[in-house]
Amino acid sequence: GQYDHPPIHIGNVLVQDLDGVDYPETFERYAAALRRIKVFFNLPALSRHLVSKVPEVLACGTFLLTPLLGQQHGASKNMTLYESGKHLVYYRSGNLAQTAATLKEWASDEKAEERERIARAGCEYVHKNFNLETQIETVLEKLGILMKQ
Repeated sequence: GQYDHPPIHIGNVLVQDLDGVDYPETFERYAAALRRIKVFFNLPALSRHLVSKVPEVLACGTFLLTPLLGQQHGASKNMTLYESGKHLVYYRSGNLAQTAATLKEWASDEKAEERERIARAGCEYVHKNFNLETQIETVLEKLGILMKQ
C-alpha cells in the first residue's frame, strides 16, 4: 500500500466438477482471461528460466512486463529469446518503488499505443517462432533425426 501503483488483480482459471478438471474449457477461459488484461505483471520466478507464462501471455496478444533474470550461472542468456521493448518489457525486480513506478507507467493511457504495438509484435513473434511444428522440428534437428531444408 505504500507504493503508488495501479490496481493489481490476482486470479486463477480452473474449470472443475465432480468428474475432474475440464482442461479444454480451462485453457479456453485462461486464454480469454489473458486477452482481457492490459498489462500482465509477471512476478519473479524461483527458477533461472523464462517460465511458460511468458510465451502463454505473448501468444494471447497481451502486453507482458516480466523480470530480468540474474547473471548467476548464465541465467541472463535465457532472456535472448525476446527483445525488451519489442516483444515484451523486462523490469528490474528488487526495488519495489521502482517496480511500482514501472508498472504505473506501462498501465497509463499515455503508453497505450506503444503497449499495443509491443503486445502485437510479441504475439506475432511467438506464433511464428514457437508453434508446435517449429518446436518439434527444432527438437528433431537437435537429435540429428531431421535435417533443415
